[in-house]
Amino acid sequence: MVDAGYLEWVSTHSELFEVAPTDRLSTIVSSSLDGAQKRFYSVLSATAANGRMGDAVAFGIKPQQAMAAMSGLASAFLVPVYGPFGSVVWLTGADTAAELDAIVEMQMTNADYHALVAEAGPLFVEGSGLTSLIERIN
Repeated sequence: MVDAGYLEWVSTHSELFEVAPTDRLSTIVSSSLDGAQKRFYSVLSATAANGRMGDAVAFGIKPQQAMAAMSGLASAFLVPVYGPFGSVVWLTGADTAAELDAIVEMQMTNADYHALVAEAGPLFVEGSGLTSLIERIN
């Protein structure tokens, strides 16, 4: 928000996007990202249940580390500094669409992943989970 060039670019290219861009400044809680840019980032966000933010953040490290181990891909667990109150974010970086497909396959078939999802249930607002995909275009 302090980069005038960025703000000018956003204001003059809005017709390229369906919705307004949203910046998300976050604190990295746990990460295996090494600084190398990936082509894709799978993004999973959720909102902590009322009174469970501390538990949700403490838990969030566990699936981040498990995802990195199960997929072999770098990942991170973040807590946004601003944005939706109580939200948390998991990122997984991928270089190819095949790696993204492998993540989805693992999420559908891996019993250990299913156990993590079940453990997360009471920590998050039901229906608040949102998955999205970021593709680097430059």
